[in-house]
Amino acid sequence: MVSVPSGCSNLDWLDHCWDWLEKFQTIILFGDSDEPGRKMIRDVLRRLDEARCMVVEDYPERPDGTPCKDANEILYFHGAEALKETLSAEQEDALRERIAAQTQAYIEDKAAALGASVRVEVTLNDAEYPQPMHVRIAGIVSLSQRQALAEYIRTAFAVAEEEQEWIIYEVGE
Repeated sequence: MVSVPSGCSNLDWLDHCWDWLEKFQTIILFGDSDEPGRKMIRDVLRRLDEARCMVVEDYPERPDGTPCKDANEILYFHGAEALKETLSAEQEDALRERIAAQTQAYIEDKAAALGASVRVEVTLNDAEYPQPMHVRIAGIVSLSQRQALAEYIRTAFAVAEEEQEWIIYEVGE
């Protein structure tokens, strides 16, 4: 964990640290919880590859019931373990979002390769290592495209046909 050296309105540090930041596969952004802090996070996300960034958004409360302002306040009021838990929870949420988004993209890409136009929503299970458990597919597909895509979803993601929800407008072969 590193701290922004010059306040939330000065992003010059990004240029100085660019090569170093490029070494990380995942970057966790943990800004101040006030509006300037949230703006800094939005600005940093625009500069970095947003796909490899995770943003901590849920901060524990201070004793007075208001959210902690930043990582230092979490350490001060709750200790190092609470800070670790905050980061861990954010990583788990980000992992779930990535798995769902990538699964959706894979299915939509397969549908496009078959000549179908669909939108996909994926529901994950609550396991330690989340996996797709239900898939909703909406779009325009032929019977053969639907069969091929259903088989792909079953074999690639282990989602049984009864867990595949189809909202389709079938077209002829």
